[in-house]
Amino acid sequence: MRWGSSWLLCLVMWLGIACEAPVHHYQYGYFSQESRKPNAQERELLKSGQQLQKVYLPLFQVDWDWRQEAPVPLKSQKINYDVFPPHYVCVPIISGTGRMLDRLTPEDQDQLIEQMVLRIQSLTQKEKLQEILLQISWHSGNFPALSYLIEELRAKLDVRVGIVLPLHYLRFGNETGVPPADFAVLNLYDQLSLQVISEKESIISTGLIQPYLMGFSQYALPIEVAIPSGNWGLVIRNNEPMVILPSVRRALFDDPYAFRFLDEYLIKVQRDTYFQGLYLKKGDFIRIDVIRMTQLKETLRFIRPFIQTDTFQINLMQAGPEGQPPLFIDSLENWLSN
Repeated sequence: MRWGSSWLLCLVMWLGIACEAPVHHYQYGYFSQESRKPNAQERELLKSGQQLQKVYLPLFQVDWDWRQEAPVPLKSQKINYDVFPPHYVCVPIISGTGRMLDRLTPEDQDQLIEQMVLRIQSLTQKEKLQEILLQISWHSGNFPALSYLIEELRAKLDVRVGIVLPLHYLRFGNETGVPPADFAVLNLYDQLSLQVISEKESIISTGLIQPYLMGFSQYALPIEVAIPSGNWGLVIRNNEPMVILPSVRRALFDDPYAFRFLDEYLIKVQRDTYFQGLYLKKGDFIRIDVIRMTQLKETLRFIRPFIQTDTFQINLMQAGPEGQPPLFIDSLENWLSN
C-alpha cells in the first residue's frame, strides 16, 4: 500500500499517566500533508495557539530506482518553518519501501545514508531539527539493513529517530525484530482489514484491534499511538490495498458513469478515470471508512489499561471526525480529563 506524501492531517496528544492517577497532562500536534504551508483545515487548527506543540511533516520518499539499480530519494518537500508558530517542534517524515531495503548491498547502504543526510540537511534547519520519523516496512530478512540505517542517521544528524509501527508488528515483534529506534509510532488500526473489500467494521473497532494490544506494555520501545479520525477512502486493486485517500465523502462520487455504489460505503469504479489527481482503473474498489467521535472516544477509553508509561502520545489523523469542526481540541480535552 502506498502512503506517499498524501499524509493525512493528524492531531497529537501527550498523556501523562501516574501509577494510580488518571491522565493529567496533554500536549497537542498534528500530521500535515504539506511541508510548505498549512491548508484551510490546518489554519483553523493553528488558532489553538499554545495548545499545539508539534507537527509532523512529509520530507521525502526513498525507493529503489530500477534504471539506476540503486536506492534514491524522491519527491522532496522543503519545510517552511516560517508558517508555523516558533514554539512548534517540526518533525520531518521520511517514507520508504520494503523492496528498497530488500535490495540494499553494504555499498548501497552507505551511499544511501549519505544521500539522505544531505537531503535532510538541505530541506530542514539544523538548529530546529530534533527528531525524524521513518515510515519504512520491514521483515526479519531486511531488519539488519533497517537497523543500520537508523543508527547511522541518528549518529550523523544527532537527532532522535522514530519508526512507524504497524499494529500487527506489535503482536509479532519477536518475529519481525524491534528496530533500534528511540520511539515507535503505533498505527492503531487494523491494517490487515484494509485488504478485505467487504469489511463492514471501522478499522479502529476495538474488536479488531484488541488481539494485537496484548504486547503493548512488553514492547521494547517507547510507544506513541496514531489513531485515525475523519473519513478515509481506501482504493483496492486486484484484492490489494493501493492507496488511502484522506477526507473523502460519498458526495464526491456522484458520477454514475464512473462510480457505482454496491452498498452505503463500497464503490466500484466503472471506467478508467482520475479522482483527486489519482488514476483509477475500471474494476478498482473504493471502501469509505467513516470515523465518528463516539468511535474515537471508545477506542481511546479502550487502550488506557494497556498504557504502562508515565508519558504517552496519541496522534489523531486529520483535524477531527465527521461532523466535527476542524477545531475540536477543547471538547476532546474536556472529555479526556473526566
